Amino acid sequence: MNLANQLILSAIQLLPKPLVKRFAMHYIAGEELDDAVRVVKGINSKQMMGTMDVLGENVSTREEALGAVRESEEVLHSINKNHLDANLSIKPVSCIKY
Repeated sequence: MNLANQLILSAIQLLPKPLVKRFAMHYIAGEELDDAVRVVKGINSKQMMGTMDVLGENVSTREEALGAVRESEEVLHSINKNHLDANLSIKPVSCIKY
């Protein structure tokens, strides 16, 4: 991670969580898979497709990488189970080292 990214990340971590959440909610459905399913269902009702993500940019151990893979599998299962018109955005950086 370059210096500018490290500084931005450090600064964001100092901000009050409710403030960060207020801006993030325009781009993030929520913190739980059920939140994402609910939002994607709403998007689908407007004849639009959704994209679901498993955040994992900061994976540094094999266990964390395997956890990201498990979460991705849960998202795919949920897309199928709920008949969502959605895809999973995979971040190779979350498991590329492992």
